[in-house]
Amino acid sequence: MSKSNTFKQHPGFVAVIAPMVIGLLGMIGAAGVARFDHQAVVHRDVIRLQQIQELQTALKVYKAKTGLYPIQKDERQDGWQELTQSLVVETKILTAVPKDPKSEDNWDYRYWSGDGTIYSLRYLKESNKQQEQLVYGQ
Repeated sequence: MSKSNTFKQHPGFVAVIAPMVIGLLGMIGAAGVARFDHQAVVHRDVIRLQQIQELQTALKVYKAKTGLYPIQKDERQDGWQELTQSLVVETKILTAVPKDPKSEDNWDYRYWSGDGTIYSLRYLKESNKQQEQLVYGQ
């Protein structure tokens, strides 16, 4: 029996099977997109952690040179202008202060040091429901 005879004998076959196949392909595609999106989130969190560690190292070098961390008293500001001035312009410890991988979506790191003896860095961890992460240095 040829294929054309099967379709003629069972005219509803294509009408039933085609939507099932299309639905199955859609589910497989959606699962692939969800997996890719999760991998992208994890990758951005790894970049964030590396950048924060780079900043911690730069801040230690700055304190070793000057005796204090860069002072940023206004908690309403993110402190990045002060870090850029201190770590890039004045001391050239860094060539640029890193930005969050999603900075174009208003994600940003925050720096604060009221008296230069301690500091805090804040960032959002995307894979942890955007929970704020705090890193302290003395």
